[in-house]
Amino acid sequence: MASYSGQCQLCNGLRGHKRLKDAMFDEFDAEYKRSMREVKHLQELYKEACWYNFETRCRTWQEPWHESWEETLVSLRKYYTGSVRDAPSLPPAIVQVELQAAKDYAEHMSEQRYAPYDYAPGGRAYERMLRESPGVAAYDALYSSGRSQSSKAGL
Repeated sequence: MASYSGQCQLCNGLRGHKRLKDAMFDEFDAEYKRSMREVKHLQELYKEACWYNFETRCRTWQEPWHESWEETLVSLRKYYTGSVRDAPSLPPAIVQVELQAAKDYAEHMSEQRYAPYDYAPGGRAYERMLRESPGVAAYDALYSSGRSQSSKAGL
């Protein structure tokens, strides 16, 4: 039977804890940076989709507005390149949904970068969890109930 040395096998002691937390931060930070690049890419695509949508909507305008010249070339990345006359419509809301999801994920990853520090022993979230978690509340209620019953029994 192996003896317990008091050190975490993964972390190799306290200095290992810091290295492990730093390594986790680096992974989360890299994912955050990737997510921000995706947000930027989708923001550019959304802007292009809005202009493309504008061009395709203009082709049916009536007086007093000018309609688009049918042979005007319009392009949206790999989706369509050709005349305004034949361009399929593409509501920008389709891209907007993806953009919002990417923004939400990037915000989540922005917070998660610090989770290895916050949720490790000594971190702010860890300390808050020790004071406020449902398990602590249940334990406190059980302890309080036990003290109350033992004081009644002693009377």
